[in-house]
Amino acid sequence: MSARDAGATVEVRVRHRMPEIDQRLCDRLFESYGAVELRQNRIPVSAVGLVYVRTVIEHHGGTIGFDSRPGEPVELVVRLQR
Repeated sequence: MSARDAGATVEVRVRHRMPEIDQRLCDRLFESYGAVELRQNRIPVSAVGLVYVRTVIEHHGGTIGFDSRPGEPVELVVRLQR
């Protein structure tokens, strides 16, 4: 995990050991039923955990998403307004 001050925002990155995620799947991880579909395809995800996290972060004016690059560990990126 790392955090940095980016001026008007604070950015927190949480690195996961799993290999990159297809960008088309990243948005599905934040959907209640999209995550269930991914789990059936053997991608380990929580069915509602990320949905709740996104709701709380967006309520506070922030954003959450994945940074997934070929050959790099996946990072969950949270940006919050100061």
